[in-house]
Amino acid sequence: MNIKKLSLALLIATGSLAGCGKFLDQIPDNTLTVEDIFKSKAYVDQYLYQVYANMPNEMGQRFVGTNYSGPWIAAADEAMYNWDFNYSNNLNASTWNTTDGTVSTYWTNYYKSIRNASDFIANIDGATSEVTALMKTRYKGEARALRAMYYFWLVRMYGPVPLIPNVIAPDASMDDIIKARTPMDECISYIVTQLDSAYNELDVTPAE
Repeated sequence: MNIKKLSLALLIATGSLAGCGKFLDQIPDNTLTVEDIFKSKAYVDQYLYQVYANMPNEMGQRFVGTNYSGPWIAAADEAMYNWDFNYSNNLNASTWNTTDGTVSTYWTNYYKSIRNASDFIANIDGATSEVTALMKTRYKGEARALRAMYYFWLVRMYGPVPLIPNVIAPDASMDDIIKARTPMDECISYIVTQLDSAYNELDVTPAE
């Protein structure tokens, strides 16, 4: 009798675990997939806004990394800031810290926007009919120009950088993830070509 009860208990437990596994495999209702984003114009607009998110505020250069601006102009011979709270002074004096994130943060954030721009460009043509063909072309031009500018800002800071025109899959191998720096002339050529393409995709008169 005890063996029968034990077997029944194990059977119920196994069934419960199987059911629990299926339950846990579900996608939460508030989680958006890529397909969901492009089914709504509001989500499409928000995704494009996210590509804009890491644009630098050049007026913040006199401070330490304010709004991703960086101290890059004053770290060269283009400008000079007299404020003490200025990272460009650290760079000029070779007293900057390579591990404090002040420089590496830009690499991370700019590549995030580059990734979002590439994903947006790859998917916008299949977006909801709420987004007209003209709007899709303009949106693509905006994302393309922004991606080019993020590469420009990266090159300005780091010299030649890896060009990653397509989104890398989340399950990609290390060989696919680790990229060598692209030669400088190819970086500049890519930036110029992308800006030229964006020029043809953007309206002469900005949309209101």
